[in-house]
Amino acid sequence: MPLFIFKGISLALIFTQKVFLMKIKFFIPLFLIACILCACSASPESDPLTQMSERIQQAIPKDFEKQSDTEVYTFQFTDGTGTELAYHICLTSYEKSHDSHISGFHTDAIRAVFDPDTAQLQKEFVISDHPAALYQLDNVSYLCCTSSPEASVVLEYPVGSITEEDAVRIIQSIYEGTNE
Repeated sequence: MPLFIFKGISLALIFTQKVFLMKIKFFIPLFLIACILCACSASPESDPLTQMSERIQQAIPKDFEKQSDTEVYTFQFTDGTGTELAYHICLTSYEKSHDSHISGFHTDAIRAVFDPDTAQLQKEFVISDHPAALYQLDNVSYLCCTSSPEASVVLEYPVGSITEEDAVRIIQSIYEGTNE
């Protein structure tokens, strides 16, 4: 086989591998979203959380009106040393009567994970054009970011287990479709 044909085949294989890896990085966030949607579409009659929510709503006095509902989806990760990271996705839905003109950082959604008012340290900044804040409570850091009134994320990790730059990179990955 002539050498130029062998080089051409080699380049084609390398290009195919790079395209494949780019597609995988693109489809991972889509896969996570699909998993969340599948979990949300489960039969509400059999879901104990839905049943409990309905009972609570029936017990609330009639002059109170539900304004919003925040669901938190948590993904937990552990490294070889036992250090744990938790990635929380907070999805908020609003009732028709609620005025959801939330702009900026959505602390009400974040409160579903932890109380930011009790943090000893708070640093506000922007990640991928979205308002963000880093909180420290005892020995745990919470990097939070709000992309819309309906969606916020919280990365929870032990202080010093990852750098602030790595934490920001992890949050950026959901907005940019890659974690490199």
